[in-house]
Amino acid sequence: MKTTDSTPGGGATFQANGDRVVVRDLQEDGLPAVGYLRRYDGALWSTTVAGGYNTCKERSIDIPEGQKVTLTVCLIKDGKDVFCRTAAGAA
Repeated sequence: MKTTDSTPGGGATFQANGDRVVVRDLQEDGLPAVGYLRRYDGALWSTTVAGGYNTCKERSIDIPEGQKVTLTVCLIKDGKDVFCRTAAGAA
């Protein structure tokens, strides 16, 4: 999934096989991309930041099988999350 800006500057994926979050900075705009993996009840499990055009950061986390999760990807501008998109799934 990608951020909501007109030419997406960030992207993130969650891979249930291996419980892995991948965040990518897709644009040379000076705005790092951040991914938030949360339990379905909203509790934060993981934050991953990719800063710098064409960089990719990965994080693996042990999540119980069948646990519902949400992944949000945003850009960071002036210390605030912007152009966020959220998707839900299961581990």
